[in-house]
Amino acid sequence: MNKRCPMYCCVMMSALLLLLTTIAYTQPTPSQPTTYDVGRVRVRAEPNRYAEVVTTLEPATPLTVIGKSSGGLWLNITLDEARSGWVAIELITHNLDLAALAVTYDQGANFAGETLPPRIAEHVLRIYERGQALGKRPGIFSKIGDSITVAPQMYTPLGDGRYYLGDYEYLQNALDYFSVTPAGDATHNQANAFLNPSLAAGIGWTSAALYDVDFADPERCLPDETPLVCEYRVLQPSVALIMIGTNDLAWQSADGYQSNLDGILAYSIEQGVIPVVSTLPYREGYADEWALFNQAIIASADKFAVPLWDYAAALDPLVNFGLDTDGVHPSIPPMGTDGAADFHDYNLPYGYVMRNLTALQQLDLVWRVIAMQPL
Repeated sequence: MNKRCPMYCCVMMSALLLLLTTIAYTQPTPSQPTTYDVGRVRVRAEPNRYAEVVTTLEPATPLTVIGKSSGGLWLNITLDEARSGWVAIELITHNLDLAALAVTYDQGANFAGETLPPRIAEHVLRIYERGQALGKRPGIFSKIGDSITVAPQMYTPLGDGRYYLGDYEYLQNALDYFSVTPAGDATHNQANAFLNPSLAAGIGWTSAALYDVDFADPERCLPDETPLVCEYRVLQPSVALIMIGTNDLAWQSADGYQSNLDGILAYSIEQGVIPVVSTLPYREGYADEWALFNQAIIASADKFAVPLWDYAAALDPLVNFGLDTDGVHPSIPPMGTDGAADFHDYNLPYGYVMRNLTALQQLDLVWRVIAMQPL
């Protein structure tokens, strides 16, 4: 695997952890201190990539494992009497009995307490109110993207009931809200927004395709109408989930890509559509470009004060960064589409499962603002 951006990950390392005591179910008993042989890794205050960095482990740092996160992707450790924190489990080679480790952090319950930052929430509400004045439909969202968006594993199981929320049961209200309204019209798809085929997403698409009339559906789009303009006119959504750029990595500069993305965000806001913009999953062979593109996405989200869907950060601790063997697309769970929205702990390491989960989490954050729902 090529080098990765320090913004999203720590330096990979090989290590050995030995579990010498049994972890009790109700009150975790710490394991004996173990030692890293090589490498460096950040220890965070909570099990997520946004949490404060407590310290960085140097080679041969002894630590004690006292538990795990509910998702099973982070280890709760202590370094000494004064320092404790969390490390991503996939950064460590270990022989721990993970099933025996006590859950010391319920990620579902803690994410349920998150909200959009005030500056973003205020802008989201203004965009929504503008959209309502322009006739945009509550409960409807557009999907903007490429093959990762149109894949049957993405969104489909959320729309047709093939999902298991488990620890993320708090997402049910947002899922219901965005599932009720038929997204199509009298002559086209009558399914909800999760199932509705997008007019602004396609296999192999780049950000430039959204500006190109040749990519528009000739049956549903007006002459000289681009895919993005057509999608918003036909669907009249209140929200757009946007992830485009994986195919740009091979030919587009980061500046050129950001210019295209800025245009997409600006047009969305003008139309009263709340854009939720996603970072890109890693792509083998394009480590440097990938890092620059995600920096551009983060900068654009901040510049336009819109929600950032940090999919890349969610994939960061997963095996092979949540990618399939092709090094481009997210990995598919053993049950395929049937399991792509199954949020059991054992299923979360798969890229499409994590994308469905984080998409639903973003919709929940937006829903709490536009429906004015308290925590």
